[in-house]
Amino acid sequence: MSKILYKSKEVINAVKLEFVEIANPIFESLEIKRKENEAYDIDNRSISLRNELEALMEKKQKLQEELDSSHEFTKREIDAECARLIEGAREKAGQIIALANEQAEALQREAENKKETIERQSNSEIERIVGEYEGRLKNELEIEVTRGRQEGYDAGFKKGGEDFDRVLGKLNSIISSLVSKRREIIESSRDQIMNLVMQIAVKVVKRIIDSHKGVIIENVNEALKKINSKTNIVVRVNLDDMEIVSHQKNEFISKFDLIENLEVVEDVNIGKGGCVIETDFGEIDARISSQLDRIEERVKNFSSLF
Repeated sequence: MSKILYKSKEVINAVKLEFVEIANPIFESLEIKRKENEAYDIDNRSISLRNELEALMEKKQKLQEELDSSHEFTKREIDAECARLIEGAREKAGQIIALANEQAEALQREAENKKETIERQSNSEIERIVGEYEGRLKNELEIEVTRGRQEGYDAGFKKGGEDFDRVLGKLNSIISSLVSKRREIIESSRDQIMNLVMQIAVKVVKRIIDSHKGVIIENVNEALKKINSKTNIVVRVNLDDMEIVSHQKNEFISKFDLIENLEVVEDVNIGKGGCVIETDFGEIDARISSQLDRIEERVKNFSSLF
């Protein structure tokens, strides 16, 4: 059998060719395996990221629920506090009104007592003056009568009659003067009482307004009660009352169904504690000064009865 002889170079080439033919599939398999591993890693990472995303979404949902719950709790707390403050303001306003009524009754009693005292004093003074003049007139009359008797019955009678008429005329004049004086005293005492009552009333009202911030709220409430048809409202108040009235704006709207819209504005011509309500049909004057004027008018009418 003949031998096949290879040159060394050919052998090497043959080996290389054989190696190449065998190695190529192996490398391809390894590359596929590597890519499969990478794909598997990507899938695992994708699943892990998805799980993390779901966990984050659950955590977000939980935080949102906690936040909503916290907001709801805070809102309930605020509503409860507002209700408590409003109720407290109403109670305080009721106390203020009760105190004002008590003080008004006390003022009326004081005015009546003062009037009675002045009348007693004036009546005593009038009685004293009348008694004094009556004594003087009686003495003069007795003197004239005695003189008439001494000068003769006829002449004395005539003179006594003339003197008596003269004294009687003087007495009538004095009585008229006393009646007029009594009227002056009573009129003067009435004016003094009225001025005293109004001075005390102004001081009491000012003290109440300065010490109780809820007076303006009660004043606005009472004014709004006079509205009898749907309308837009403008509430004019003093600068010092702007904040508290503005804070109660929604409360007024919810309380009075006839209010279409409500606006609070400052007015330098309105004193503290008072207000003027502008409607589509006119104004409601609830200024403190106007209320005091009405009180003064009632006091005048009351005093005119005596």
